[in-house]
Order: sequence, then structure tokens, then C-alpha cells
Amino acid sequence: MGNNITLSVLITTYNRAAFLETTVSGFISQIISGGLVGKVEVIIGNDASSDDTKTYLDKISRQHQFIKVLNHPKNLGLSGNMEAIVAAASGEYIWHFGEDDLIINRAIQKVLQVINDHNPNYLIINTKNILSLDNRNLDYKIVVEDRLNIQKDVFVKNFEAEANTLFKIENWLYLTGLLSAVACKRQLFLDWMDKAKHYVHKDNVYLYQAPVIMGIAKLGKLYLIAEPLVLHRKNENHWTHSVPGILMVNLYDSREIVNVIREYMPREAARHQKRFAAFILAIILSAKRKGINVNKYILDAFKRNYNCYPYNFRFLAVLLIPGFIVRRFF
Repeated sequence: MGNNITLSVLITTYNRAAFLETTVSGFISQIISGGLVGKVEVIIGNDASSDDTKTYLDKISRQHQFIKVLNHPKNLGLSGNMEAIVAAASGEYIWHFGEDDLIINRAIQKVLQVINDHNPNYLIINTKNILSLDNRNLDYKIVVEDRLNIQKDVFVKNFEAEANTLFKIENWLYLTGLLSAVACKRQLFLDWMDKAKHYVHKDNVYLYQAPVIMGIAKLGKLYLIAEPLVLHRKNENHWTHSVPGILMVNLYDSREIVNVIREYMPREAARHQKRFAAFILAIILSAKRKGINVNKYILDAFKRNYNCYPYNFRFLAVLLIPGFIVRRFF
């Protein structure tokens, strides 16, 4: 293995052995049945999990030569873990993938076909949203059928010249923030990472998104796959289950990504801000309904002008509305 690897699938994981097994089984099945051993590798970064993750990973790495495992002795965080497995990858292309997401049949073959036929710098892979009904993703329901909502593949060779084409595809930029929806040339990811860290702190959970956005804007050759090849799990947030935690991530980490978009893709910035504003507003209203005090986060959002008009005024309105009124009428 090594020099002939075209695609490295990169999976970060922490204490989700059951979900991870279902996800990895899908890749193992397609690599073997598709005759892709020697062309595709799977690299898994175990971020010092305390469950059965290490036992499972040690077992499958012995069984399959195309699986490489990094068992970190201490927790590196999502971004630190990801940088470690990118460094360990052999493929010309890398495909970040969430430990609790799934691929559909022949997804790997489709991605390789696009790579071989078009040599893109970046790929955005359409997704469906699912809600898992168990703790393994063996039973789930689809809640959104088609995130990109395009009828055929789109290849944007020059970002600036073809900006109108992308602007008509509402969710394409949002998908750059989903681990499982983005593949790209490994070397380009590394080249842009140093620049990205001027905008994004090293522990930002969206660190992987910044070099992708910057590279797409400056280098182009972005290929959008219309067929939904990924089932993206939409249950709880990966890095936290707490309302304050989610707000912290989206008020601070997402803010840094907004700054990257504003500089590199100014036409997309307002729409992107509105999307996150609506998301944060929904979290705040939900918290108030539950009696959780999130006023300091609302004040911070307003103070930083995090969201463009009219959302910052909506934040102020929510701040002033007593919790019992929110619980009664919202």
C-alpha cells in the first residue's frame, strides 16, 4: 500500500464504538466488493476513547490491511485528531467522514469515478439527513431526502467566474461544514491549513472547513455530486449535549468561519450568517422554554454583531422576553 492509494477515508472517533462499527462496516464492504483494496484506505483516529473503541479497532486493523488505526494516548480534540490522521494519510485525495454517518451502495465507486474523470480539487458530496432510532444506525428514518437539490452534477472550474452558478445552489456552502460531505486533494488541504490558522484557532471544531473554503475560492475545480451518497445523522450534536456548549461553539467557532467566508466568499457571507443566526435563535428559544438562562450568550451575540440584520434585533427581543412568556407562547 502507499503510493497507489487514490483515496484516504479519514474518520475521527470518540466513545462511539457502536456507531463507528456500522460506519466502518459500510466502507469495508464496498472496498472489498468493489475490488478497491490498494486504491482506498481507511484511517481512524481514536481520540483516547474509554469505551470498546480500541478493542474494535485493533481487531479490524488486523483483519484488513487497508485500515490504519491511530489510538491516541490522550484526547486531542476533534481538530487535533483530524490533523493527525491527515498527516498519516497516503492517498492523493482525503474524504473526512463522521463516525455516525453512513454511505449508500457504490458511494466510493462514484467518488473515485469523479476523481478519475475530472481531477477536481474539491468535491462536495450530496447528503440525506437521517434520525437514528437506535444506538448503532441500523434503524433510522430519512428526514431530508436531498440537501443540494440539484438534478445533475455541477463542475465549477473557476469560482469567481462561475459564482452565479454556485449562488443558485443554496446549501452547497453549508455542506462544506459537514465532515462526510467533503473530499479534496490532500496536499491542497495541507497547503491552505497554515493560512486558515490565521483566522481559526487550532481547537476550533470547524478547523477542517476553513482550508476547504479558502481553497475553493482561490483554486476552483469544485465538483458537486448530485446523487446523495451520504446519510448524515442529525440527532444530537457530536461534541456536546448541553445548550450552553452548543451556543459557545456556534457563537465563537462559527464566528471564525464566518470571517473566512466574508473575506474569501463575500457574496455568500450574508446568506451563511443568516443560516447560523436562525440556528442559534432556535437553540435560544428552546433553552428559554426549558428554563435555561442563556441571556449572557444573547448579549454576546448582539454585542459582537454576530448576525446581520434583522437577526441581531431578534436576539435582543428574545433577551427582553421573560422565560415564562416564551414557554407559554413560543
